[in-house]
Amino acid sequence: MLEKDQERTRSGHPWTDEETTEMVALARGGADADAIAAQVRRGVASVLNRLRRMLPLEHRSCPSDMIVSALRDHLRDPGYDWRANMLLTPAPRPVVRPPDIVRTGVTGLVDDDLVGITHSVLLDDRAVTAELRGRLVG
Repeated sequence: MLEKDQERTRSGHPWTDEETTEMVALARGGADADAIAAQVRRGVASVLNRLRRMLPLEHRSCPSDMIVSALRDHLRDPGYDWRANMLLTPAPRPVVRPPDIVRTGVTGLVDDDLVGITHSVLLDDRAVTAELRGRLVG
């Protein structure tokens, strides 16, 4: 049984030009993602990823359930070059580096020491610490 299942699926195998061309023809003909996947013996997610690459870069973020219809719309244009679109690579995501943490404090005291000191000042009732207590609370 396992051998028969492996014969029916092309999962894990490289895509061929024939498969890709067949998928385009099926999409043009009105087939949905399930029918296309069954015909080319691939998983639906794999087929959708392949079809998504045929879309222009600015349309590749469409929801998965809209990929086939979006491609079909583009394929109505006889001059639409899906092969050229497959070669396009989206721009890399920007590298966002969080700002460096700048530690300020009292030399020789660790954060836990400063927390303890702050707690003590907040508990102190004396008028001398009132202004400092206000800044710490703020």
